[in-house]
Amino acid sequence: MALSLAASVPAAAPHRAAPHISMRHIRLFQFDDASSQIDDLEGTLVAAKPGKIIDLNDVNSYGIQITKCRVVVPAATMAALINRHVVPASGAGITDARISFAGNTILIKGKLHKIGLPLGFTAVSVPEVTPRGDLRLRIIRMKAAGVFSKGFLDRIGLGTAALIKSHDPNVLRIDGDSLIIPVSGMFPAPQLYGKLTAVHVADNGIVVTMGRNDASAYSDKASRPYITVMGGAIRFAHIIMPDANLKIVPVAREAEFRFSPAHYYAQMTGGYSRATEDYGLIGYFADYHGPRSARH
Repeated sequence: MALSLAASVPAAAPHRAAPHISMRHIRLFQFDDASSQIDDLEGTLVAAKPGKIIDLNDVNSYGIQITKCRVVVPAATMAALINRHVVPASGAGITDARISFAGNTILIKGKLHKIGLPLGFTAVSVPEVTPRGDLRLRIIRMKAAGVFSKGFLDRIGLGTAALIKSHDPNVLRIDGDSLIIPVSGMFPAPQLYGKLTAVHVADNGIVVTMGRNDASAYSDKASRPYITVMGGAIRFAHIIMPDANLKIVPVAREAEFRFSPAHYYAQMTGGYSRATEDYGLIGYFADYHGPRSARH
């Protein structure tokens, strides 16, 4: 009986080292028509399900645990993230969000759906980092229906928390007059995991720093963009690398490299690859140009 019981216990899954990923000067497309600029990223790829291989063919199968990252999110991309990712995932009653920047403030215009009716609103918020390392959008001024001020709405019990509801605090939560978005809730798959260390508004977008925040951490001025995945097991196309040694660079020597994790294969077939002496692979990828290139 003891032998039978012992035989029925499955063997422990073999431990896999986490593949290390680096990105430099990458225009990363979260959606086909919306992108952010990643100046510098270091981290490890983590499987969405423990024990599973990192499958680059499926952006939902993995995420990135951030060691350091600095990303610039333009206004149009921030609006797309709110409308297509944060709001649908959290269930917050906001639609048609539009974003603009002024100084170190973020202006949000859109519609609030309260008591079944769309209510136009304008909110001015200040981006901050919470003690837990989440993004806080602290609302300092607000108008609803173009007339009712934040102070009036507070007095009649229709403050931020009453107007905006969230059903998933891992994507969005409301704290007083603040909207709080964890790092893991900021972007669609592949998700980023880690803590914010700095945030500010610049001319070209909101600048978000995760992980290490010293000047030397972002001193790499390499002229050519690249992505590397080193160590650990990964799958891409029909190839499995048990000990990854993959480098991706643009075919053309451009100032930036537009890259879509969801459509990497179209970019790969638009270029060529070369094996290296240390059993690695360099992929010279075509630049990503949105839905048209995804179809080729």
